[in-house]
Amino acid sequence: MTGGRGTGERDTEFSAFYRRERDGIARALAVALTDVRLAGEATDEAMARAYARWRSIGTYDNPAGWVYRVGHNWGRSQLRRRRFRSPQPVPDRGQEDSEPTDGALWRAVALLPPQQRAVVALRFGLDW
Repeated sequence: MTGGRGTGERDTEFSAFYRRERDGIARALAVALTDVRLAGEATDEAMARAYARWRSIGTYDNPAGWVYRVGHNWGRSQLRRRRFRSPQPVPDRGQEDSEPTDGALWRAVALLPPQQRAVVALRFGLDW
């Protein structure tokens, strides 16, 4: 990737990145923030920021990590501002009968401190 890329090439690269990474980042943020709606907003905010800086972000070894971190920071900031927390279940990835303990597992994860929740989200949500 060079600094002389045109807007069309940048848009194509970012679009591919967005399609590949958006859902996984949103799921990981849902676990870390314990709020599905806020996670979606945080992901969209972080993706918009990444797009604005794609010429630079696109050269990173792990641009998805940058997006996750920006989304996580933004989401935590929103939680502090709102001073309200309404956990919602993390959406299932389409595995209706995966394990009977999924609900209990995610409720337990929601009780973890924020940093530990983030580790679980990154490890199991994004396989990092």
